[in-house]
Amino acid sequence: MVSSTPTRKVSDVGNNVYIPAKARFAVYAILGALGLVIGSIQVGFAALGNGNPDWLTVALAVYPFLAGGLGYTAATYTPTEQAEQATTDAVAVAPPADDTIVG
Repeated sequence: MVSSTPTRKVSDVGNNVYIPAKARFAVYAILGALGLVIGSIQVGFAALGNGNPDWLTVALAVYPFLAGGLGYTAATYTPTEQAEQATTDAVAVAPPADDTIVG
């Protein structure tokens, strides 16, 4: 039976643009590390009883804005359950590359 509902492939998610996993990993890792550094610096200044320098106040204000934008982008490019299931089904029925029986 042919389905009349178009399904998306994992590579077609979000306006037909695919962000490679390595690129996403790098961006998430950098943003996470930046958050740890900024937060650690702020805690250090607070532990000393000093006020935050202006650059740190600005960084603490801008960081959540960037993280929120990245989170929204990540959610936009997350494949649907249908697309993931279609990919899983395709892999499950694919024969071994060298036609050997495993198991």
